[in-house]
This record gives sequence, structure tokens and C-alpha cells, in this order.
Amino acid sequence: MATETKTELVLIPEVPGECISNIQAATQRTIQLSWPSDQGKNSAEADTEKQCVTVFNGDSSSGKQICGIKDKNVFTGDLSKNLVITYEAPKDTGKTGVKKFEVTYQAVSDTRCTDTPNPPTNVVQSFKVVKDVETIPADLVCAWNISTTANKNLRISLNVNSPSTDSQCVTVSNDDNSNEKKICGKEKENEYVSNGKGVHITFEQQATSLPNFEIFYKYGATSSPFCAAFSLRQLASDHAEDFDDITTRTLKENFYVDDCLVSVDSEAIAVRLVDQLRTLLKHGFRLHKWVNNNKAVLQIIPSSDGAAKLVNLGLTDPEIQRILGLCWRVEEDCFTFIVNLPERPATIRGILSCTASLYDPIGFVAPLLLLQSVNYKTSA
Repeated sequence: MATETKTELVLIPEVPGECISNIQAATQRTIQLSWPSDQGKNSAEADTEKQCVTVFNGDSSSGKQICGIKDKNVFTGDLSKNLVITYEAPKDTGKTGVKKFEVTYQAVSDTRCTDTPNPPTNVVQSFKVVKDVETIPADLVCAWNISTTANKNLRISLNVNSPSTDSQCVTVSNDDNSNEKKICGKEKENEYVSNGKGVHITFEQQATSLPNFEIFYKYGATSSPFCAAFSLRQLASDHAEDFDDITTRTLKENFYVDDCLVSVDSEAIAVRLVDQLRTLLKHGFRLHKWVNNNKAVLQIIPSSDGAAKLVNLGLTDPEIQRILGLCWRVEEDCFTFIVNLPERPATIRGILSCTASLYDPIGFVAPLLLLQSVNYKTSA
């Protein structure tokens, strides 16, 4: 079967008779047959003109003779169709002077797909699914391989700012087809990290056409959360003179990785802070899923960037929003606890299981939990 790696097929004119080779195509892939780029350097022009094979798609369609001369040395098969390569050696091999030669074949994407991307670096690069058009045809399948060096991880991601994130997806795996995962342009579902191997990326055939989109890639590292924090702090320092002090201070002190939690004294300050944060971070750090207990502040935020529940249910409902694991009652601006204790036997283990189910990192319900701990120690 043809793969993305170029494979050589050696043909020996000195052996008389007909040689037929069948090359199997992978599903939704095209096979490309060509001459090695350096083969002609060691052969006379007369030799390359006689180094010819006849190629057909597996269903005997689109036949063509290709030879080892410029502009006549490449054949690209139809999508998902095998190739049949026929070479008939001259009957009188002693007079032809044709030497042994090679052809190469490999699986390639549809010509409408973007070419193989550049090698990865520590800087984010990107490529689009298709070339020079805004829409991906419904019948298109594309695939790319990105190699790594020194066993570095590769990080593949999609843009979460796109309006068509649900259907803009690719399947990514290690180059040995392990650890396969489908990623889409959704928050927390848009990234893949390899484990020291190259990656294989596939855009699957869709029932309808889609807007074209970008695939981002770079060398990845486990230090990415640190990099995010460093980038925010550096951005705040670089633009300290252009924005209010509370804005740059928020970047430095009120972000936990990519979550921001901040409180201000007035509606006017909140409105200005939101506007400046969105302006400062608009290049590559989209702030969305906004929640606020003030309607005037939320009115300046596009509905697509608000928290899903608030957008769907409206601000008049008694909304409870999770903030870093805590439950925040938005309208009343207070923390609350949703107690849904499981049925447990009235034993020490059962009591400990119930008390441990309440997530309380700040200690709001510590008096209640402490009482249970004291009772446990007394009874033990």
C-alpha cells in the first residue's frame, strides 16, 4: 500500500518480458508516481526518453505513459484508486542501451489541499486546509505529516474564535497511528500534544462544504501553563503606559492560567476594565464566557462571548456559575453550596465520605466540617 513516504520501484530493462506492479491506494488518498529528482543527472538524455512506464488507475481509466524526462515524469492517480504500472522490456535489450532505473510512488492529498507544511519550530506556524479559497468542498479529504526532531512533542491546535467551530475538526495521531484524537475549534477540545513523535493530521470528508480554517502547530512543552502566565505578565509590562493601572494589574494578579476573576468598586470601572482587557488581549487570547452581576457591564459584551447559561436563560434567572470550582450566585453576588449528599451508611467511613464531597478550599463551611471531624476523633 502506498504511504506518505516515497517508495522506490526498481525496473530492470535487461530482463525481457512484461512487468506489472499493482499499488494499493489508501481510502481517500491519491497515489503519485514520479522519477527521483536526481536520477537524470547520471543518465544520458537518450536513456531517460526510453525509461518509460504505462500507468492506469486500477479500474483501467486515465491511462498515461510517463518517461524520465522533464514535464513527462509525473502521474497522479484518481482519489482512492489503485495504480497499475506496466513496464515492457525491449526484446533486444543489447541494442537499446537502456539502463536499470527507478520510479517512486507515495500517497498524496488532493491537489486542492494545502501542501505539506514547513518543519515545526518553537514559534507557532499555521496552514489552511485548502489553497487560496474560502470554502472547503464537501467531498474533500486532506492529510499531512509533520515530523519532529530530538523526540520533541508537537502541539497541534485549532482556532476557537471561528464561528463554525463545531464542524471545523481534524483527526490527529502519532505518526505510528497511536494515540488518535479528534480535535475541533472548541474551548478545551482544540488541542493535541504528541509524545515525542511526529504527527499525522487528517481532515475527513464532510457532507456539506465548510469555511476554510487554519491548523496551528509548534513544538510543545509541559511548561505551557507557565508560558501563558509569563506571556500575560510580559504583556502587562510592555503596555503599562498605554492602559490603566487596574488593567495591567489584573493581568498580573487576577489570572489563573486562562481564567480571570476580578472585582471592582463601580460599574464605570468594570465597563472600562472589560473594554481594555478585550483590546489588550485581542491578538491571540480571546476572552469569552464572561459572567458579571451587573447588566450594564454585560451589555457591552457580545452574546457569543458570554457564559452559555446566561445567554440562554437570561439575566433574570437565579443563575449559579462555577468559578474555579466554587458556586457563585450571580444576582446576589455571593458564594453558595449545592449540597447533594450521597446515601451512605451511618459509619465513620460513610460520614467522612459525605463531608469530603463538599469542595470548600476557602473554608466557608469549615465550622460544620470541623464538628464532624471532632466527632470522628471522639468516637474513634
